[in-house]
Amino acid sequence: MLNRHNILFIYLVFLGLQFVAIDSFCPNVPVGDSTIAVVGESNDGKSGHSGSAGKAGTNGQRGRSGHSAEVVRAAQRRTHQLKQQVATWDKTQLSVKGLAMMIFGVEAILTLPLVIFGVMSLNLEAKQAQQRERKQRNKAKLNKAYT
Repeated sequence: MLNRHNILFIYLVFLGLQFVAIDSFCPNVPVGDSTIAVVGESNDGKSGHSGSAGKAGTNGQRGRSGHSAEVVRAAQRRTHQLKQQVATWDKTQLSVKGLAMMIFGVEAILTLPLVIFGVMSLNLEAKQAQQRERKQRNKAKLNKAYT
């Protein structure tokens, strides 16, 4: 019969073997085309030209939207920074080993609660079996005392 220590040991050995196999056999070559798709507005070359509504007025307002020129400049700066970050992430390529390690990590995180609850249920079964044995012993002692 498997007890809780054996199950934990088997699970940890399985994770260890899987890690060693990924580290040993997965190459460090890039995974196909791992470009990051930029979700948002497309750059058609006309995004900065929106007519009279796109220019900041003398009173600090931007068109009809009511945003101050400072808010608009801050948003443009932040957008530019985000585009630079996406461009640097796009240049890095994910390797086969890196992808396998990410999948391994997700698998370990998802299976750990199952193993823990399985071990806890084994512990509960063992406690229930001990309680049943105690009850039977107590019944046997009471039966001897009455006879």
